[in-house]
Amino acid sequence: MLTYDKEAIPIETSFPLNVSVDIQINDMVPVDNSDMHFSIDAYFRVTWTDYRLQFNDSLSNTFIPIEYQYMDLLWIPDLYFPQSKSGHIHSLMQKNAVAYLWANGSVVTSQRISVNSFCDMDYTYYPFDIQECKLSVQSYTFSSLYIDLIWFGKGVTYTNDLHTVNFNAVKITLNRSSADYQRFGKFNSLDINFRLFRNLKLYLLRDFFPSILLVCLSWVSFWINHRSTPARVAFGVTTVLTVVTLTNNVKETSPPSSIFRSIDYYLLICKLYVFGALAECAIVGMSLPVSKRRRCYDATKITEGYEDGEDIEEYEMKNTKSLSHVTLATLENGYSSHNGNKQESFYRMSKGRRPSLITGLLPQPKQQSKAPRLLHYSRNAHFVDRVSRVLFPFSFILINVVFFLYHRLHPDTVD
Repeated sequence: MLTYDKEAIPIETSFPLNVSVDIQINDMVPVDNSDMHFSIDAYFRVTWTDYRLQFNDSLSNTFIPIEYQYMDLLWIPDLYFPQSKSGHIHSLMQKNAVAYLWANGSVVTSQRISVNSFCDMDYTYYPFDIQECKLSVQSYTFSSLYIDLIWFGKGVTYTNDLHTVNFNAVKITLNRSSADYQRFGKFNSLDINFRLFRNLKLYLLRDFFPSILLVCLSWVSFWINHRSTPARVAFGVTTVLTVVTLTNNVKETSPPSSIFRSIDYYLLICKLYVFGALAECAIVGMSLPVSKRRRCYDATKITEGYEDGEDIEEYEMKNTKSLSHVTLATLENGYSSHNGNKQESFYRMSKGRRPSLITGLLPQPKQQSKAPRLLHYSRNAHFVDRVSRVLFPFSFILINVVFFLYHRLHPDTVD
């Protein structure tokens, strides 16, 4: 050991030196979508043979543990992670590092490390996306002429199924490649490929399902009486504001992206349907014939000055001039549309008296239909409402089938 040089690579006869690597992953820290990083906590083990450290021992399986304070006295391969942005060796209680020396000169180092690595994520199909991240191990100093990196055993092992908050499954594949650094030569690279599968159920319940409910809720206005314009407009504005708020909440919980993602397209479709329902209310209100509104106004004018208990003949004498232009058709339509308390009282006071202008024209009160209220409104529904009741749900269901079927069958999306 007095002639041992820790700066010299332990190559005795032939190049290169075989260096084996194996990693045991303890946990995978949740992926940070904002800066496209992921972290792992693992035991990092490196195995090689240093002929200068051989010693005689009758038991070939005997090994000597070397504490971390003395590991600096040994030559250790200078391995690193090219994609890592930060990392450290755990030092709780004491530094989590140890080396084992066998009689034949084999050396094994084991360190508990945490590595924060960059992952170039593609959010085109978010939240149906499958992300692929790569973590490589290379030698920083020695090219493949001096060190031959290989996987030891299975290469990567883990105790439990790996998962994170946003990804419910992680599949790992191993690869061995070569990185070309031009004039410095080629360096062996041991690659760990992480395939992250998005937790789709979480997003279906949190983002898609509320959006579908809001769109369906906006269709309720199609069944509200088309003459109740204020109620329909208020209902439409409320659903519009709600879907805008939901969209903002989804953007806050989603990873930032400069492209339009699948969920952005879907939320845009939901917005268009909700805005379309509000626009349909405006179209229905604008399409009510002016003549009907005028007849309703004239019928109301007939009794607007009449007081309960007032003599019919006296009321006629005072208002003969103003009522002379009212036709029977106007009166009938107005009475049918505005069957209020004044008209009822006006009819009762005129009943049994001599024929007059009003009592001769005033129709009998219509009896209420015994048909269900829903059928009554369906028979008198506006044409645009009847079309919207079929067009909006059918087209929205069709779009959902195409949207989810496309993302179900696409090879780059979650099954």
